[in-house]
Amino acid sequence: DMEIVQKLWHDDIARYELSKENIDIINVKCHDLKHRLKELRLDVPQVTLLAHELKKEGIPIPDGILTKEELREALDVYRQNFA
Repeated sequence: DMEIVQKLWHDDIARYELSKENIDIINVKCHDLKHRLKELRLDVPQVTLLAHELKKEGIPIPDGILTKEELREALDVYRQNFA
């Protein structure tokens, strides 16, 4: 029984460490994204609103996080269709 408890405890620690590593990776990516948006003079709410408005106009925008290229492509499509 003690072996089972120890194995479960070690498994718990391993899951915790993996979760912690994943959270750290996500935090770094969010931090980087925040700085990239700041360089473009945009913030997350602005980009979210822009993507929503482009979708409402029928511009195909993938769900999830957009790359700069995807956002530029969507804006180009919008300009071609509605400018």
